[in-house]
Amino acid sequence: MPAISPTSDLPKKRSSRGIKTIRGIGILSFGSSFLVPANLSDLSQIGGGFMAFIETPIWALIAATKGIQEDHWQGCMLGFLMVVGWASNFYIFLRLRLVGTLFAVASPWILFVGMSFLENVTGFSTIAIDFIPFYPWALGIALIQLSQLNKPRPQPEPRTIWTGF
Repeated sequence: MPAISPTSDLPKKRSSRGIKTIRGIGILSFGSSFLVPANLSDLSQIGGGFMAFIETPIWALIAATKGIQEDHWQGCMLGFLMVVGWASNFYIFLRLRLVGTLFAVASPWILFVGMSFLENVTGFSTIAIDFIPFYPWALGIALIQLSQLNKPRPQPEPRTIWTGF
């Protein structure tokens, strides 16, 4: 059995395995959020997260349009926040820098707060709190993004006349 030296790759392999595990749990959580029922009152309604993914851009446009027509800033803000939260579905495919990663992790919670406080102009709304797919979705996005922070970035290729400036 070879001796482990201080310059051994063993700690690097362990951290790499841990990062892959975190990313795998994040992908599993993110993927399962599209399949779980929308709320506890109707457990037979599977695919609540998938339906929310399809309908959110429509709801955002309706909220913004209604806000403009009725002169309510809440509707316009809610439409914008819905787009910000919906776009976080696509951030998982990008390797972002620290600020971008923090924004991607916060985006679902920005949507959550917007739905809780802006969905109903007369007070607090429980639509976001009761929506089951939100929680594994937000957890999955956070784990995927945070697992990508530790990956080494590819070094930029030096630009020459041969590489196309």
